[in-house]
Amino acid sequence: MKFTLENTNIYDNKIKNKIGKLVNDNIACFDKEKFYKLAIYYSADLEEFQNFVFEELKIKNKKEKRNKKCEALGTQLHKVSDCFINKGINIIENRIEGEPTGKETVNIKVEEIQKKNNFKVYNIHPEYTPEQRIIANERMLQKLYEIFYGN
Repeated sequence: MKFTLENTNIYDNKIKNKIGKLVNDNIACFDKEKFYKLAIYYSADLEEFQNFVFEELKIKNKKEKRNKKCEALGTQLHKVSDCFINKGINIIENRIEGEPTGKETVNIKVEEIQKKNNFKVYNIHPEYTPEQRIIANERMLQKLYEIFYGN
């Protein structure tokens, strides 16, 4: 399933209400016995995160800016995921990715998956090129492999 929120950015303080309404309107589309992965795609080229929670914060350098952006994205990812989980929808994989779209939209994709484990995964990818996404995913998978199977 795909949903689009027009004229909204991922840093909108009311995103939980907007997603909650969307979930309520489409609750019949979900089977509460199945498992799903959630992917959120937002416009990475709009710098709206400065207006998020960090209004008084003076960001000094690029690394600090990236850390705060990831923190804001993580907060919003959990808010959106909770909208589904609170309605009994089993979301076990969560992902948020920035894409250079140039317009204020938030696209949400929910897909059914087979449950393979007993933990939830949250991925935050601010502004990655396709090559950077591949490298980041490979690193994440390598770390998970090491956790479960040792070196």
